[in-house]
Amino acid sequence: MAKHKAKLLNSEKSQQLLKVSLDLFLEKGFENVTVRDIVTAANSSMGNLYFHFDNKLDILRFISRKYLDTLQEKTQSNLELPYDPHIKFCIDLKGGLITTLEDPKLSKLFLLVRELPEMRKHSIENKKHRLQTFFKNKHSEEEAKTLAVALQGISDAFFKIRFEEYLEIPVNQFSNQIIKYNLLLLGYSKPEVENAIKTVDQYFRENTYRLSFDQVIESML
Repeated sequence: MAKHKAKLLNSEKSQQLLKVSLDLFLEKGFENVTVRDIVTAANSSMGNLYFHFDNKLDILRFISRKYLDTLQEKTQSNLELPYDPHIKFCIDLKGGLITTLEDPKLSKLFLLVRELPEMRKHSIENKKHRLQTFFKNKHSEEEAKTLAVALQGISDAFFKIRFEEYLEIPVNQFSNQIIKYNLLLLGYSKPEVENAIKTVDQYFRENTYRLSFDQVIESML
């Protein structure tokens, strides 16, 4: 069972362990970092680390959850935008993709956590949350769950192409393709999809959306 509790993770010691762990994971790769490496770099002790976390995988799980929580906070602010629900949905979706893919460090973080079973579960929850946030009562609870799994499948397919088949797809084109198939799955017509993508592109030309790695990490710790 994970040991991290809110009151423990507010401590300076736990935050230092998280920050150092993340730095090491990004620099060396998760598999190449030991608990001893983390303790040494954090100028801490094995006892202190195990007081807060079960192991290094527990640390990575915590980081992945906090990362998605940060993106969900952005979802709430996007709810206030003066657009139709499906446009706000697309702005939120594209913003998360841009934030993740355009920053090299965040891309590394994403690749670290994307295969975790917990990350997949949280990612599906995040998609369900996005549907229910922007479309309110349009979908039943069961429909939202099913759609979230299907939307996850779309993302998985595109990320497999980008990262496993190493196709250099520009982030804007990549995110617009995901938007396209998300909206088609949700029942929008091709003309509606084309207009939505144009509106979203215009929004991103006029607004600075993306969060930097430092901003994301600051919100996580």
